[in-house]
Amino acid sequence: MILKLAGAAPAPLGRFPVRAGFAYRKKPGRRDYLRARLERDPDGLVALKYPHDGSAILSSIVQSDGLVVLDECQGDLAAGSIVDFIPFAEALS
Repeated sequence: MILKLAGAAPAPLGRFPVRAGFAYRKKPGRRDYLRARLERDPDGLVALKYPHDGSAILSSIVQSDGLVVLDECQGDLAAGSIVDFIPFAEALS
């Protein structure tokens, strides 16, 4: 907050690519942030979406590792697609 008040520009959040371990129906035109946890399989990291999306479900934050970002132009997501992932540790630092 001090840096922002001093006029510093916010640093962009670090994102890294992971495979989606879920399918998701989405209409283009809006950016979505999905709570997810990461698991490692033989092919690398896989993001698994928290099963309940409600904004009042705080357990989803506790049991997630970060956010999967689906950009505005993104339509339906197929399982196995590559998505951007922002770890909560990145957002809080």
